[in-house]
Formats: sequence, structure tokens, C-alpha cells
Amino acid sequence: MRILLRSFVIAVAGQFLFMPITYGQSSQTYLVNAGEFDCIPIENFGLMGVRLWEPEETIKRLLGEPDSISHSGSEDDGGYYDITIYHYPGLVIEAIRQHVDRIIATSPEIAMSSGIRIGDSQADVRAKFGRKPRSLSPDPKEIHLVTCPKDSEWVQEDYVTLEFNTEGKLTGIRYEANRP
Repeated sequence: MRILLRSFVIAVAGQFLFMPITYGQSSQTYLVNAGEFDCIPIENFGLMGVRLWEPEETIKRLLGEPDSISHSGSEDDGGYYDITIYHYPGLVIEAIRQHVDRIIATSPEIAMSSGIRIGDSQADVRAKFGRKPRSLSPDPKEIHLVTCPKDSEWVQEDYVTLEFNTEGKLTGIRYEANRP
């Protein structure tokens, strides 16, 4: 696998931050100071190479045939929509309106680019992020992080939620698109 290394500078709360970003499945997740909370660069937002908002056909192209596919539906400002749910070992991916909308890790075999995985302790998660993340959620059993802004503007706030049980072990990793 070829990995490209780039860097970019973003301005957050009047401070310029130099952030090295590695593109590809081996990329690391970096926390970026976004004022009162942390964010993750969009390049590092996904699991197993699948990213939010990608075309639905990307799922099978990257991961092959799922164990099963189920369907559901719901309604929002845009009306009724179908939800196609792809079930892989340790991974569930939902597509809405032909785009990836949710990516959910259900097994320790699936890890974030930083190595964070189901079963990690809160201390493990802090170590893998490099520090304690500043979450949007006041719940001590959740870490809730959004994508960093593009061009210093908060336009799309997709998010990842890390859920912990009462023993402090990670039980869920859930990436979700910010739908209307």
C-alpha cells in the first residue's frame, strides 16, 4: 500500500496549527483543538477505508460482499428515504440516498486509524489519541468528536461517538453523518 504524507495549516480560534496528515488506511487520527472541544480531520474519519458521504457502491468495492444486507426506512426534511444496511463481521454500514451515512464497529477486530478499538479502556483511548479528548458530550461514558471544519468554516459537522460501559471499557464506535 502506498501512503502519501502531507501537511496543512488550519486556523482555529485565532491560532495556526500545523497538522501532519497521512492519507490511506494506515493514517493516524489526530485531535485538533477547535476551541472548547476537539475535532478530527475529515481525512481520518472512517473505518476500513470507508468514509461518510462516499457513494454506496464504494462499500462493496472496498470490502467485498457483506454477510447480509437488510433494509429499513425513515423520514426527514427531505421526505421518506430507504436505509440499506450492510452487515460485515464486526462492522455495520448504513447507506441513505446512495451515500454512506453511518459506520459502526461492533468488534475489537475493527479499529480506528489510531488503533482505538472495542474493548479499550478509557486510559487506552487517551494514550492512543495522545491526550484526553475534549468531547462535545457531557456524559462521562461518551466521547463525542466532530470533523474539523473545511476552510475554517463549520459547514458539515459529521461526528464519531465512542461509548464506554460502567467499567470504562469501549463498547461502541459510531461514525454518523449530520443529516437534516
